[in-house]
Amino acid sequence: MNLQAQTALFAAFITLAAGLAVIMRRRRTRAWISFALLNFTLFVWQVSTFLRDVAEETLYYRLALAAAALVPAASFGFFRAFLERRDALTRNLVLGSLVIGGLLLAGSVSPLGDKRVYHLLVGVYVFPALYACTAMAWWARRSEASAVASTRLLYLFVGGVLVVSLNLLDVLARAGIRVPPLGNVGVLVYIYFLSQMLFRYRLVDLQDLVAKGLVVGVLAVLLTVIFSVLTVWVGGDRPGMFFFNALVASVVILLLFAPMRDAIETRTRTLFFPRAAALTELASNLENRVATAVEPRDIAGVLVSGFCSLDRVTAVSVYLLDEDAEAFERLGYHGEPPAARIELLRHRALADGLRSHAPALLRETLERELEEGEDLPIEEREHRERVLSSLSDMQASACFPMRVGDEVTGLLNLDDSARAEAYAQDEIEAIARLAQRAALAAETTRLFERREERQRMASLGEMAASLAHEIRNPLGAIKGAAQYLDRAAEEQDREFLGIIVEEADRLNGVVEKFLDYARPYSVEPQSTEVNRLVERSIEIAHADLPEGITLEFRPGADLPDVPADAERLHQVFLNLIRNAAEALEQNGRIWVSTGRQRSVPAALLSALRPGREPGGKVEIRVWDNGPGIPAANRTKVFTPFFTTKEQGTGLGLAISRRIVEAHDGDLLLRGRPGRKGALFVVRLPVVASRGTLS
Repeated sequence: MNLQAQTALFAAFITLAAGLAVIMRRRRTRAWISFALLNFTLFVWQVSTFLRDVAEETLYYRLALAAAALVPAASFGFFRAFLERRDALTRNLVLGSLVIGGLLLAGSVSPLGDKRVYHLLVGVYVFPALYACTAMAWWARRSEASAVASTRLLYLFVGGVLVVSLNLLDVLARAGIRVPPLGNVGVLVYIYFLSQMLFRYRLVDLQDLVAKGLVVGVLAVLLTVIFSVLTVWVGGDRPGMFFFNALVASVVILLLFAPMRDAIETRTRTLFFPRAAALTELASNLENRVATAVEPRDIAGVLVSGFCSLDRVTAVSVYLLDEDAEAFERLGYHGEPPAARIELLRHRALADGLRSHAPALLRETLERELEEGEDLPIEEREHRERVLSSLSDMQASACFPMRVGDEVTGLLNLDDSARAEAYAQDEIEAIARLAQRAALAAETTRLFERREERQRMASLGEMAASLAHEIRNPLGAIKGAAQYLDRAAEEQDREFLGIIVEEADRLNGVVEKFLDYARPYSVEPQSTEVNRLVERSIEIAHADLPEGITLEFRPGADLPDVPADAERLHQVFLNLIRNAAEALEQNGRIWVSTGRQRSVPAALLSALRPGREPGGKVEIRVWDNGPGIPAANRTKVFTPFFTTKEQGTGLGLAISRRIVEAHDGDLLLRGRPGRKGALFVVRLPVVASRGTLS
């Protein structure tokens, strides 16, 4: 059995398997069916070629001629379906090739099939027809507007011409010309390439396939050389030495395989696909840089600045999920401004899409599924359209979830507006690894910040006790001396002594607040109706409101009771209302509302944080229509002694948070995108039906 017969048999089984794989698919398009028919035709031709070379009987020779005569018709049919041509010219080409193929088939089974002239006639028809078939891809490329589709058609044309030429050389080899029989190998490679075009859809994945093929080819040659050097030179008359060298060769190959593969893959990608190599290398470098960042915004800055350096990224943005799992908040971006906040209740489809463990959500994939999924249910079509809308809001063509374990803690979004298929599969995997490393770094910085806050508060408490006593003792002496002198002082001096007493009282108040903040809080909660609690605070606040300031209460209905120390919480609500009033100008307004915690549904929360349950708390919201809090100050408002008021102590909000936390609740500052004013939210646990906390 010669080499040509062996490759024909191997190619026959591969084409048969490729055809059956298409037929067994659930959804079959015209292009897929025509691809299966082409494979079955090639199977018959290659089996008959194998039998002809092995048995050397006239029957198999005629069968090979008949099958070869039908290959152009199957090829024209596939190219017409794949290129989605519906014009009269391509239809006539298919019909004409069927007619000519049928006539040649009839001639092959007749006595003409034994004539050399007839064999030449079949060859004169088949090879020009196949070249004409591949030319269809070239002509389609000339009218194609998309650069991606144009490149895909160029690959199709060049590969087709090469395969037809290799098979033409096989015919010349049968005529006595010494050329290697590569025609069947070329058919196998081209069939595999066509199947990837049909099923993968993405051009960049095809480029990745070419790169891996080059790597495998070079690696196979090098490993063959190693094995040959260590075994073939021994000869067959020394079997013991042969097996020993074969063992040595195997060990050497095992040791060298991984480093050689990595080195060859790196050099191949750098040489043939430098843009892909640059992006993969950048992602690897950024993994090391994000690990050294100390704040989430620093991590976002590293990612944004890194990807901005590539011409393949026209827009990049980084989002982190807030602590309440209500929205993704933007930390940094480059390019067209994306949405500052992605509310999960408005972008439910995006959260559902992140539920899968796919490395990324790709706009091109969603658009292709909508374009080709004519039989998709309405719900699935609408779901994909909503995910596309979310990607548009974030200016993203690829959305990479930042995961810590199974939890999605953020998003890394990239866009390349110049290319529809921007990133290959290995690039997507590299960026996904980077997104995971960034998520771990962000979570680490958050945990570190909380630990630092606890340590700072503990140190502050210890310092407060000693410092307050050191201040209060001389402060009492100063006040007492001023009051003593006031009895005998002249009228003009009493004004200054009054200032001393007044400032001493004010400073004593600051010390009292400082001590109040530093000491551990103990509350005596009782089951309390939240609307009545808040309403009482509002009645007290009304007496101190400046003229022209309006305070409105919006009570929620059917709210459960909360475990509350009323006096302590009155202090919190009064402080929030007072702060809002001081920030307002004439005719300002303050609103206070009560209601259930505005949490995302359980199904939506589980998509991002498996195993977590949505909050079951009562919210008290205090907001105003004033100038709001500058972004630079939003992270500092609960820090002790931070204040923007001339007479402020900077302890009001810090103390309020301590009181709320003593109730197992939360005091939060929330953003109000597109609106004026500041919004503070107090969350308190509810009393369960048996009197326990929920």
